[in-house]
Amino acid sequence: MALLTVCVPCFNASRTIEVAITSLLSQTFRDFECIVIDNCSVDNTFNILARLVSGDSRFKLIRNDVNQGAADSFYRLGMMVQTEYMCYLSSDDYFASDYLERALALLVASPSVVCVTGRTLRFRANGFSRYSDGTFSINDRCSKARMGKYLEAVTDNSRFHGVYRSSTIQKINLKMTLFAGDLAFTLLTLREGAHIEIKSNSPMVWRELPSGMAKYFPGGSLFSLKAIGLLLFPARSLVLVVMRRLRLDEIFYLLPNLLWINTVLFYSVLMNYASTIKAKFQRNIPADS
Repeated sequence: MALLTVCVPCFNASRTIEVAITSLLSQTFRDFECIVIDNCSVDNTFNILARLVSGDSRFKLIRNDVNQGAADSFYRLGMMVQTEYMCYLSSDDYFASDYLERALALLVASPSVVCVTGRTLRFRANGFSRYSDGTFSINDRCSKARMGKYLEAVTDNSRFHGVYRSSTIQKINLKMTLFAGDLAFTLLTLREGAHIEIKSNSPMVWRELPSGMAKYFPGGSLFSLKAIGLLLFPARSLVLVVMRRLRLDEIFYLLPNLLWINTVLFYSVLMNYASTIKAKFQRNIPADS
């Protein structure tokens, strides 16, 4: 059996999927398997996948008959893993060729570590790029201290794309169905153990920045109850997970951090909300005659 599983959820990713899969085929660590769920793409994604991995028994392709949503794909992939280690690779991201090798070396050498992160470069197709500030090591012995340190500093959750012990993901057993669900997921992994970052001057992971938050606005409406609720209380899903999963002493310890992260998310959502309104307004302005 392979040592690690790479989980790849995708939907209409024909523009980016070849780069993502090629980065796996180029890994210096070869003892991995890869499970891909194509979420009923209507473009050429599945055909590109089939061509790229034809004859490579490490890859398993699954094609949904209907679109089940990204949260379902992430959850199913995590529960399907049978190897000791695992990671997620989004269809618009890619890895440095030695990322898996270096991450696994740290995990094997450090039993208290549940996730190894890599320096991450965020980018857009127009050439914009910046390094993530969200992959730093969090290795305090106290689980409350680890969770608190994460919440007080989180602005970019690129550590979600680290390499994990599979047992940690399957113990958490969380379906990330709501906005900021990945923050709740990451928080729970830090409750289980430490995160450490690979020391590197160059990127280990490249992640494309999202174009916006329109998917959270039902029917594209900025003034629906869901959209307004997201604006006013963006940390709702994170708080719900904390209330359901954590002990009372942990909740009280993290309360100031939860208030802070709601403020950070409010600002982020507000800026995206404003830019979406501006774009809609500009599209409705008639061109000069």
